[in-house]
Amino acid sequence: MKWLKRCCWLAAWGVWLWLGFGLYRELPRHAGAKVCEAQFEEGERPLGFFDDDRLLATLEVLDDSKGFNVRVRDALRGEVKRRVPAGRIGTYYDQQFSSTHAIVVGGQRADESLPPAALDLHTGKWTDLGPNAAYFKSFHPTKPWALLTQAAHGDFTPKSASVVDLRSGRRLFEWKGDRERQLAQAPIFMAPGDTLLVPVARTKENSKTTEHRVELWTIGTPGPDQVFEGLEFAEEPTVSHTRSVAWPEITYDPDAIRVFDVESGKIVLTHPPNAKPVANLFIVSTGEPQLATISMDGRAVYYRDVLVRVADGTTLWERGSYEWFSRLDERGRFHVQELWEIAFGDWAKGFTTTAVRDLATGQVLCRLWSGDSYPSPIQKTGAAERDPIYVDDKNVIRQWPTANWPLLALCQAFLALPLVISWPVLRWRRKKRARSVSDGSRAAVQP
Repeated sequence: MKWLKRCCWLAAWGVWLWLGFGLYRELPRHAGAKVCEAQFEEGERPLGFFDDDRLLATLEVLDDSKGFNVRVRDALRGEVKRRVPAGRIGTYYDQQFSSTHAIVVGGQRADESLPPAALDLHTGKWTDLGPNAAYFKSFHPTKPWALLTQAAHGDFTPKSASVVDLRSGRRLFEWKGDRERQLAQAPIFMAPGDTLLVPVARTKENSKTTEHRVELWTIGTPGPDQVFEGLEFAEEPTVSHTRSVAWPEITYDPDAIRVFDVESGKIVLTHPPNAKPVANLFIVSTGEPQLATISMDGRAVYYRDVLVRVADGTTLWERGSYEWFSRLDERGRFHVQELWEIAFGDWAKGFTTTAVRDLATGQVLCRLWSGDSYPSPIQKTGAAERDPIYVDDKNVIRQWPTANWPLLALCQAFLALPLVISWPVLRWRRKKRARSVSDGSRAAVQP
């Protein structure tokens, strides 16, 4: 009996400890510790961190409003280390930044007077990337390469695509269409590695039917490595590091998510499974891309407030009535704002929090008070994975928020009260029973 009681006590305190781990994750946190004041000038905005979060790149408008500089700041002190002239940038938002390669790409001018160009923040050198009519599409995830596309005037579908080295400007790959073969969409980098997925539409002469295929190219080879006949990406796809491709099917009823595995050459997920294509469906475009975002490990895919496991189609997370999706960030997380309400009779008070969830599992990584500034999309973690930093909306560089220890201790104290009170009460009852037996007022229990 003695050991049974001890086991019950251990189990009770084990549940209390388990609840503590849950509260550590679930309780809202305040903004992280301040690293420094960035003290941005008027008209200056952050682009992102680079060099393992030691440096911060910002874009600065010159006094005459006719040009720009890229400022490189010390991320731990906020001071300006150097300014790099950025005259090739056309407008305030006409640039793309790669934190992996410390490169800013200036967009192509509307009048096609200049080609897109890459600015190396380490050397301050500009490198032309292609013809004047080329447009920047994307960075390679690991290599200093850029994908450029070129389309006819007034046409959104690219006619040709090329891969260019950002530092030398050398063209590494080029795909051009002809009368029978055209690009159905812009190609997609596959990472890791040096492969490229090229969606192709084929229309034979004197034929009104269009055949779709996707070609897998290794950059630097004369022809495709594989061709997947009949495969079509209805909308712009996203890719994982496990070589899985996800895209939405908005012409299905209901809207569906599809995932294609490049290694097996098969569609591995259609969700919901009962979705069917609808013929002659009229779709009104909102102008915003319909993206199905797959996690980097290929385990889950997010689309329109639903996160689905790729392996079996299980719903890992679905937006509740008190939640609304905020954004995805570049570390493989999605942010969900939550509305909470506490009510006692006629009194009620509401507050909001932001849950940061893992795109691969849907689990809450941390929860933040929405009143505090939470990490912006520019936040990038390099080698300092344990202490990532970010810039809040007040231009303060902060560390990632830590647990709210006082609130956690208070909650754990409340949870421990029943156990703490039960122990002296049970001890008092045991002693009282022993005294009753000793003075003869209560018969002893026979074994």
